[in-house]
Amino acid sequence: MGYVLKLERLRKTDRIAGKKACSLGELIRAGYPVPPGFVITAEAYVKFLKTNNLETKIKKMLSEIKLDDISHIETVSDDIQNLIINADIPEFIAKDIKEAYDELSVGKDVKGLGGIAFDMIKAGRGSENVSVRPSPVSETDKTFFGHTTLLNVSGFGKLTDAVKEVWASVFSKNALLYRGMRNIERPLMSVIVQKMLEPEKSGILSTADPVSGDSSKIVIESVWGLCKTLNKGLLIPDLYYVSKETGNIEKAKTGKKPFLMKRDPVSGSTVTETVFKEKTNVPSLNENEVKKLWELSRKIEDCFGSQQVIVWCIERNRIFVLNALPLKIASAQDIPEPEKGELIVQGVPSSPGIAVGKIKTVSETKGYFESDAVVVTKNASDEIIDVIKNVSGVITESGGVFSNGAFLCREFGIPMITGAENITNFLKEDQMVLINGLHGAVYRTAYSGREEGIDANEHEQQQKVTVFNEALKKADPGITATEIKIILNGSSVSPETLEKSDGVGLFEPEYMLTESDVNPYEIAQREPEEIIGKIANRVGEVARRIYPKPVWYKGFDLRTDEIKGLEETEEETNPLIGWHGIAKGLEEANLLKCEIEAVKRMYESGLANVSYLVPFMRRVEELRRLKLFMDFPLKLGVMIETPSVALNIEEFCKEGINFVCINLNTLTQLTLGVDKNVLNLSPVYLRFDPSVKELVKKVVKICNKYGIEVSAAGDVLSLPEAVEKLVELGVKSITVKPDIIEKTKSAVVRTEKRLLLSRIRESEF
Repeated sequence: MGYVLKLERLRKTDRIAGKKACSLGELIRAGYPVPPGFVITAEAYVKFLKTNNLETKIKKMLSEIKLDDISHIETVSDDIQNLIINADIPEFIAKDIKEAYDELSVGKDVKGLGGIAFDMIKAGRGSENVSVRPSPVSETDKTFFGHTTLLNVSGFGKLTDAVKEVWASVFSKNALLYRGMRNIERPLMSVIVQKMLEPEKSGILSTADPVSGDSSKIVIESVWGLCKTLNKGLLIPDLYYVSKETGNIEKAKTGKKPFLMKRDPVSGSTVTETVFKEKTNVPSLNENEVKKLWELSRKIEDCFGSQQVIVWCIERNRIFVLNALPLKIASAQDIPEPEKGELIVQGVPSSPGIAVGKIKTVSETKGYFESDAVVVTKNASDEIIDVIKNVSGVITESGGVFSNGAFLCREFGIPMITGAENITNFLKEDQMVLINGLHGAVYRTAYSGREEGIDANEHEQQQKVTVFNEALKKADPGITATEIKIILNGSSVSPETLEKSDGVGLFEPEYMLTESDVNPYEIAQREPEEIIGKIANRVGEVARRIYPKPVWYKGFDLRTDEIKGLEETEEETNPLIGWHGIAKGLEEANLLKCEIEAVKRMYESGLANVSYLVPFMRRVEELRRLKLFMDFPLKLGVMIETPSVALNIEEFCKEGINFVCINLNTLTQLTLGVDKNVLNLSPVYLRFDPSVKELVKKVVKICNKYGIEVSAAGDVLSLPEAVEKLVELGVKSITVKPDIIEKTKSAVVRTEKRLLLSRIRESEF
């Protein structure tokens, strides 16, 4: 694959171009109105870094970064970006870019003339005005943030400068901070170059409500001119809630749009221009345009087979699609509003959840606040990332549902209200408020001042307890912060069970792959497609039914005493610590290759929710060897069954994993030196021993440091007290057999309520 490709050549499997570019390619080939353009692939980015000897320098600078010091991040960011911007694009890459740009400027037929004729026509027509946008390339399906988009770029020299700016933005302060908080890898970067339009109006829509998750509605926001004012949260856009079934507008709110962004006809650059007063508070879309956007969104959703976020614009009464990506919906729990006071202001619901805290008004979203602060700021920009980890809620005077700040708050689970015009006129610094992000409302708390005989701090604390006690009483008992996943083995499972769960934490293939009474290692060598097809079909069926909930497929693992009759094996004294797990998988690799290929096929069919869980590991070197089998963005998890992995978990985290699952059955046996099949030792095995708790505690602590999800599974989880202890230790999810999911959920709910109330009473909330 070359350094530059036309957009229409891209397929969704062309990972070297990134999801954004591949999505545009699919849309163009399907006949949707997308501006023409090309993509500079991630291969060009890699070659650029290598040719300029930048990678080693960048790695060294990143290794010294302090993620808790924003000023230090900014310094490192500036230094790295300057390295990239001041380096030269290799001539062989620049040549490909120039050829593609010339063709976009004058057309393929004219470019084919060559020589003086081509130069004369090109001089007459001038260079095409283009947009230069990022399209990150990653081995995971995670989203990225903080990358630069440049608009109204004209001329080859300015284009190459813009490309370097996009490449450099991989290391912007916001991108570094976001990746650090999410513990996700640095992406490669491809760059989309498209013909620039001059729209009269533009906006973003989603084919379901991104805040409430209501799939019966399409949500549209629109502004005058370019969409940048909406992205940056600089004004209050128009908002439309449209029936997905009929296309009728169910609710509309006209925003406040005193300015717009557009191309300056003289300088050619993007400028901000004041809107005529009579257009400031006038809807930017009419009913016919809303209807056309509704029709287009339904078709695009059908095209990709999933809910979408679509960036669009209207130029000369024609709608164009600028971007379409899968919609991520926030976890919207509609907790009935607890005890509250007077409604202060009604804004736009932008990120769900309820928060109680002191108002902190800032002119810039920088600084650190106590954890219960509700930050009030002017714009819903991406700079909110500076404080996102230190606040309980955010209120902005401008911005909307699709502003960068709102996307961030939904990503991090922070309640947010945008478009709360003149909010600072109604609030005082340090005033206690309650905000409901799902309903877009800001309230005074029931306590608004000091009462005689009661200390204000004490009363404030009482109010917190009252508020959250009421919320807990009224909250849906089926929703827990600790996820509850299920164990499957390839046999049938009811839709109700899948619906109740938060995903499949263990898909055990042993039963499925041995049901024919033939050794799967032999089948993998003789008829690999039989193994691949069985895994892809059985696991894929479950993954499709619960998408986007995760399905963790555990690698095949039978001990020598379990695989008897299927293969001739040497009898082992202690099969539990014998020849099985990933050690056997790596040496007799045909079956492992089949499993990886099956997950790859599911991934390429759109099932990015399937991950691979590595069975029975002893050393981190095994993980490194396994990664050599990967040629696609496979999400990897580690099954913690040996004390060596638990004690050395930080090395696994550094090596790069996405999650871990603690197998309490095996870990208990190997930690205590017991055999669960020995009747006299079963009382020791069937309890959550303190030594095992200490190992779990260590794993949770280290994995939390790296942002890696920890789940736990095992026979001991049939005991409610074991479930409660795991919740207290901070595991993200618990994986159980389907028949005890309700029992487990009850124990989780009870424990979470007790822990939350304890934190409130101890003034730690």
